[in-house]
Amino acid sequence: MPISRLKPEFVIRLLANLFALMLHFAICLLCILLTANPLPAQTKLRPINPEPIFKNFTIDDGLPSNEIYHIIQDSIGYMWIATANGVSRFDGTTFKNYGIDDGLVESTIHEIYPDYKGRLWFISSSGRLAYFKDNKITPFPYNHRLNDFIPKSRGTVKKSFFIDSLDNVHLSLKGFGRVIISSEGIISQMDSIHKKHIVIVEEIKKDHLIISSNWDSKDKKHFLFLMNNYSFELLNHNHANPFHFFALVESQKNILTSFGGRVHRLTDGKTTFTKRYGNEIIWISLDQKKNLWIAPIEGGVHLLKTSDLDSPENIYMLQNYQITSVSQDNEGGYWFSSLANGIFYTPNIRILTYNNATGLPDNKINAVFVNRDGVFLGDENGNVSQINNKKIQSYKIHVEGLGVLPIRYLGIDSTSHQVWVGSITHLHSIQNGGIKNYIKESIREGNNPRQIIPAIEGGFWIASSWGIRKFDGQAFTYSSRAKDEFSSPVHSVYQDSSQTVWMATDNGVWIYKNGNFEYLGESNPLLAHSTRHIAGCASGKILFATKGMGLLILRGKTILRITEADGLPSNYINKIFVAQNGIWLATSNGISLLRPNLDEMFTIQNINTSHGLPTNEISNIFVRGNIAYVASPKGLSLIYIDQFQPNNVLPRTKITSLKTNGFVSELTREQPIKLDYSQNFITLNYIGLAYKNMSKVNYRYRLVKYDSTWTNTRATTATLSGLRPGKYTFEVQAQNSDGLWGHSARLRFSIKAPFWQTYWFIAILAFGFTLFIFVVYRLRINSIKRRNELINNLNIYRQKSLRQQMNPHFIFNTLNSIQLYILEKDHISSHKYLTKFAKLMRLILDNSQVSSIPLRYEMEALKLYLELESIRLSGRFEYSIDVEDEHLLDSRVPTLLIQPFVENSIWHGIMLKPEKDGWVKISIKAKNGFLICTIEDNGVGRKAAQEIRAKQDPERKSLGFKITAQRIDLLNSLYKDRFNIEYTDLESRTGSAGTRVVIRIPQGIIEDESGQLGEM
Repeated sequence: MPISRLKPEFVIRLLANLFALMLHFAICLLCILLTANPLPAQTKLRPINPEPIFKNFTIDDGLPSNEIYHIIQDSIGYMWIATANGVSRFDGTTFKNYGIDDGLVESTIHEIYPDYKGRLWFISSSGRLAYFKDNKITPFPYNHRLNDFIPKSRGTVKKSFFIDSLDNVHLSLKGFGRVIISSEGIISQMDSIHKKHIVIVEEIKKDHLIISSNWDSKDKKHFLFLMNNYSFELLNHNHANPFHFFALVESQKNILTSFGGRVHRLTDGKTTFTKRYGNEIIWISLDQKKNLWIAPIEGGVHLLKTSDLDSPENIYMLQNYQITSVSQDNEGGYWFSSLANGIFYTPNIRILTYNNATGLPDNKINAVFVNRDGVFLGDENGNVSQINNKKIQSYKIHVEGLGVLPIRYLGIDSTSHQVWVGSITHLHSIQNGGIKNYIKESIREGNNPRQIIPAIEGGFWIASSWGIRKFDGQAFTYSSRAKDEFSSPVHSVYQDSSQTVWMATDNGVWIYKNGNFEYLGESNPLLAHSTRHIAGCASGKILFATKGMGLLILRGKTILRITEADGLPSNYINKIFVAQNGIWLATSNGISLLRPNLDEMFTIQNINTSHGLPTNEISNIFVRGNIAYVASPKGLSLIYIDQFQPNNVLPRTKITSLKTNGFVSELTREQPIKLDYSQNFITLNYIGLAYKNMSKVNYRYRLVKYDSTWTNTRATTATLSGLRPGKYTFEVQAQNSDGLWGHSARLRFSIKAPFWQTYWFIAILAFGFTLFIFVVYRLRINSIKRRNELINNLNIYRQKSLRQQMNPHFIFNTLNSIQLYILEKDHISSHKYLTKFAKLMRLILDNSQVSSIPLRYEMEALKLYLELESIRLSGRFEYSIDVEDEHLLDSRVPTLLIQPFVENSIWHGIMLKPEKDGWVKISIKAKNGFLICTIEDNGVGRKAAQEIRAKQDPERKSLGFKITAQRIDLLNSLYKDRFNIEYTDLESRTGSAGTRVVIRIPQGIIEDESGQLGEM
């Protein structure tokens, strides 16, 4: 059909379809170009320079100034810093600053040097001196002798101060020469030969050179070297006065020198190496390994291997700072003083780090891989950076419509030129400078690779966030998710020799074998924990990096678990790398190297920030040759394995102060410190001079002999309270960065005992107490003896009283009276009389068995006696007994006490009267704790009775009265004069009217168990 005859509607529809077809073709072509063709998505090559990780200390950290000239370590371990505002001493935690008020002669100190006596000398900017000794700074006593020379110089020559064995001070003044000050203060200059050359280098002792600078010399073309065995001249190419001149002994034949911005090596006096490092060099030095440090005035510092001054491994660092000195401490760490930025410290120069500051596009590195083309890094911003020969080239992993794709994996074959890249969504590869994307169907349907490994049967196995996949190099041939077999995230895969695929997942370990998935966590609980990575060893062992359970090692059917308890820094492991020198672990707290094998015996070496890493959070690790490449959120670190040494230096600990009850005691060398008994609350301050783990030093301390167990702490203070008097030794140790405990610092102190706890006081007290006991004992013995004597005497007199009461006359007369009643056949009276008599005898005998009896019994016996005597005497007298209170009859009284007085009233009073009207009255009353016994009669009285008895029987005496009186005296001796007898002669108008006897008996007399008298 002719075109002219076509309908317009048909033509329009045909053109629209054609346009749609062309648009679809263009879109497909664009997708193919985006996904299949290599794209030159990379930056140009840029230089990159790794550096060690530095810690910077400034005024904000406690330094007196940011203008630092020199830094050294003393013999104890302190770091000393010379600044524009005095000197500072650093212990790893605190800067202690010293100024003019502390003894410095000037505030600006250029150099610090120790001498053979252990003194530290401070050289000021002008040349005046001071030294530190016994914890104080003392000005050099002969500073005034330098006043004639200081104005003629431009300060001191660096590294040219020396104290010889005779205490002579050698001081080189810039432009003026060298002066010597003797120990007596005599000052002198060098001889004429030292004035002929512009610079003279002299070997003052073995391996120690001192420089003299003479700007007024006529020969400015040559420098003179005066060695111990030879001398030579070195040509001055500039023909000018060098402002900075350094000379070092490198070896027996080699000398290193610098001037005019150049470094020269002189071998046997001849130049064998020359290289310029700037317009002027302001510092050179050799470290413990004979590496050469060079600091040009333009900034930065060069590290050169002296075995190869042109080595490509030489490092240039701190490029933006003017470095004035370099010092290596006893742990191998390096300190750098700067002219305007304080001091810098790095624990290890053999761990170098690439980061954003040194040229990386991003710091957060997730993956690292090394092959023939260099080091490849994958970061969080989708960059793959290639580093080769200190130059960096970056590739941007990008898929249209998905934005930035963070990198999760880089690999596989380090012997090839191809790098496989696993982004967060897709698989990519880099080869020949181009990027290739492997997309299954849809751009948004990603394969989410986390790791890719070669498969034994060919192709690759991929661990993805949606199960596992099989990849043949061009396309995906299997997906466990698509088969609806396994969809959980898989972090890592490993295939063993039996073609079993091991999978690390969040809920433990799975295997894929013969088309089936099996969960191993059910049969072994150790394999049921979150696992991040799986790797295999040549010996057939399989390693599992777990999240919280440490490292698991599967050997046949047994599993060995290695954790923090075995020495790992963390149980959270992110990556395993099996290398020839051991097993490397990337953990959340640093790196661990297990070597030499994973048998029953193994060693663990940990590497962390104290060794030079920028952070302890390690995300990935790759080892190739002698270098371990460590990826972290703070960049990529390179560990030079053959040059990395563990920290075997045992840290020294210093006890800095002792406080007692708020008062600080001076810590002198004289020990022990003597404290008063009240100073038993002690605070000890100490510091461990371990700089690699500064401010994070572990300590342990104990009191030797009192507590054998160590107390672990991170505090620099120990408090000891409630200490008893005695001798103590406090011991403290610090731990270095590799876990080694250092030398003990000990402080001996003693706490005096209070005087009442001293031996002499205890001895005196014991002696006094013993003497007191002895005296009390003797007194008690004597008292007992006396008491026993008194009691014996009382018993004797009691027996006498008994005998007196059982008077034979009384008994005979009584029996006669009974006989008379019997003869008169007065049976009733005889029986009554006899009964009373028997009862009286029985009472007397019973009462005589004890020392005291109730008054009732005494009164009963007395009444029977009076009845018998009244009957027997046929009414010669009457009697009455009156007791005031019936309760008084229960009071105890000494037995046989009252009857003798009643008997006396009858026989010595009433019976001597011619009349038969006698009477005896007995009354008992209580008064003031005493029994008052009153015996009153109307007899002839004591005087008349004595006269009558004297006429009748002058030899006879009243034994009853005498016995009773003696007995009363004994009782008073026993009871402290508490018994009393009062005699009263009763008088009437016609003469004597009788006698009254009052006996005072204390109440409360009881009988003890031995039958003796006692007081209640």
